[in-house]
Amino acid sequence: MSNKHRCINAFAYCPEGGGMRIYAGGVEVDGDDPILETHSAHFAPIAAAVSVPAPSRIERATAEPGELRELSAPKRRPGRPRKNPQPVEPEIPAEPPATVEPEPVVESSAADTTED
Repeated sequence: MSNKHRCINAFAYCPEGGGMRIYAGGVEVDGDDPILETHSAHFAPIAAAVSVPAPSRIERATAEPGELRELSAPKRRPGRPRKNPQPVEPEIPAEPPATVEPEPVVESSAADTTED
C-alpha cells in the first residue's frame, strides 16, 4: 500500500502527451503518482495532521431541564465608544455676555448728492 497525498494548492498541469489536468484543492493522489515528482510543493502527506488549538472554554448550547446556562457578555474592545453615553451638562457662564448695541444707520438720500 502506498501513502496518499492531498493537493493543498490548486494548479493546472499540461503533460507532455498533450491536454491539461487540473488538480483542485483536496484531490488525493497515491504516493507513487508521477505528479509528485514534478509538483510535490502542491501536495502534503495525508498522515500529516494540522494542529488546531482547542478553545479555552466551550459553551454548551443547551441546558438540562430546569438548569440555566452560564453566559458571559462579550468583552468591549478598547477605544470603542459606548452606545448610550452619559448626557453632558452644557456649561452655563456665570455672567451673561456683554451686549453690544448696534451703531445707528444713517440713510443717505439721492438729493444729498449733486453732480457737476
